[in-house]
Amino acid sequence: MTAAIQLVGHWFPWQVWLGRELPRVPSYVWGLVGVVLGFAVWAVASGHVQSLVALVIIVVAAGAAVMTAYGVDRVGLAWSQARIANRRMADDEE
Repeated sequence: MTAAIQLVGHWFPWQVWLGRELPRVPSYVWGLVGVVLGFAVWAVASGHVQSLVALVIIVVAAGAAVMTAYGVDRVGLAWSQARIANRRMADDEE
């Protein structure tokens, strides 16, 4: 199941459906869904539900870290662009 989900995601015509390639973060999510679903089927069938809960917690924490990093990068870029724009305006006034 995991391999099938990964293959479908790899060859799915994202360009046709979205008008562009699948963006990076949704691509990460797709990859993790495939892995977690495969594990979930095994964990539920074999009675290892606690392991599944632990994995979901780990995946959510990792996802939150990635989204936080993207947010910090976005804020840093905005600050840098604002500083550059302010310098240019100050240079133009001189």
